[in-house]
Amino acid sequence: MMNFFPSTLRFIALLPIATVAMLYSGILFVLYSNATPGISRTAINVLTQRYLCHSTGIKEDLAAQKFIRSGRIKCLSATAMDIIIAAGIALENVTGFTVVSVPIDSNSPMALLPFRFKFFEQALDEELDTIEQIVVLGAGFDTTTFRPSVVQAAGRRNIKIFEVDNPITQQVKKEVVEKSGLNASHITFVPCDFEKTSWLEALSHCQEFKSKARTYFLWEGVMYYLTEKAVRETINTVATEFPAGTSLAFDYFRLDRFARRYLWAMRLYGEPLLSSIDTRESQDFRETLDDFISERSDGKMRITKQGSYQYFNQGDFGGVIKALVA
Repeated sequence: MMNFFPSTLRFIALLPIATVAMLYSGILFVLYSNATPGISRTAINVLTQRYLCHSTGIKEDLAAQKFIRSGRIKCLSATAMDIIIAAGIALENVTGFTVVSVPIDSNSPMALLPFRFKFFEQALDEELDTIEQIVVLGAGFDTTTFRPSVVQAAGRRNIKIFEVDNPITQQVKKEVVEKSGLNASHITFVPCDFEKTSWLEALSHCQEFKSKARTYFLWEGVMYYLTEKAVRETINTVATEFPAGTSLAFDYFRLDRFARRYLWAMRLYGEPLLSSIDTRESQDFRETLDDFISERSDGKMRITKQGSYQYFNQGDFGGVIKALVA
């Protein structure tokens, strides 16, 4: 009871400021996210979620904090975000309900991205003592390659790291990294126009890249924006061009469980969801996942780690996978 009144007063004081901050953030996003064609809005949104996780103590991500506070991503304001987060935390203290600091193991849809982040971090950490290189496909503003465990392993074992993305987004990221003061000397940035060049061809031009080396592929937040043909080609390339022990980690949605309004909203957003794992006629979902991987890898890959996104009590609507080349 003693904490109730200070928390309430804090929330009341922050509410008008937070409202202005939300409006300001919205205007910034609309104005500047269109200013540089070719930069993914969803990649920016994912970065804001990483910042939120770091700011609320859900998961440390110093790189995300430095990215946003660098000021280079014009459609994001660290100050406005900090005010909104502070108001959300104050509201949590008043009501007892989670608003911004949603636990990773929660079945709230707000826990989707924190759950995804944690899964991929653990999946990579499990491989750091055995892999020779890391490839991030469609890297966006991902911060995985700046995590301390990854940087240390890269230095200790001379693991080569490659980030592949479209040239526009990648150039902005390089400027963000430079302005934020982060060391990226352990990363090779590989520009690739995915519509004209295959990612493997783009990597082949890198002197340090080895197609026969045991590799960890991170394909986060990408699969469902691609056509089925592109998805099949990516999985098959990993399975047939890389040696046993290579891993591919990615996430997926079950579009048959998505509300039509959400699919419509993503089309309006300019980044429609194109691919999924169809489970409408499936009696055994894990078997469906196994078949999905096996069919696209010519039977050369198997799932070694899997998790599902939960939506309250309505079951899972997507998930995360790590598959291994056998």
